[in-house]
Amino acid sequence: MAQQPLLGVEEGQRRKVEGKAKVSSSPEAQAWLRKARAYVVWHLTVGRSPSADPLWKVISADVVLQHVPLPNNVHPNVVGSLFNDSRFIATGEWRPNTRPDAHARKVQCWRLR
Repeated sequence: MAQQPLLGVEEGQRRKVEGKAKVSSSPEAQAWLRKARAYVVWHLTVGRSPSADPLWKVISADVVLQHVPLPNNVHPNVVGSLFNDSRFIATGEWRPNTRPDAHARKVQCWRLR
C-alpha cells in the first residue's frame, strides 16, 4: 500500500483558517467573541493591578473562559478565534491550563500590541 503524501503546512494553515471561520460565523459565536475580547482589553488595561499580580499584562484563553464562559450553543473551537484580532500579540509564553478537563495542557499567553 502506497503512503499518502503529506498535505503540507500550507494546507494545514488553510484548514485552520477555514475551521475558525466556520465555528465563529454564527451570531451567538460573534456575540461571545465581542464580549470575550472586550474582557481581554479590560483585563489588560484597567482590570488588574500590577501590585496585585506581576503577570497582569498577559492573559490566556483559560483566564477568559473563567470570566466569560461559552454558551451551550457555541462550539468550543470558537475559542481558537479569540485572539485573531489585530489588538493582540502572542508573548511566546505558555502556561498550564487550570481547567481539569484540559489535563494541564499548555496555553498561549497574549498581550496588547
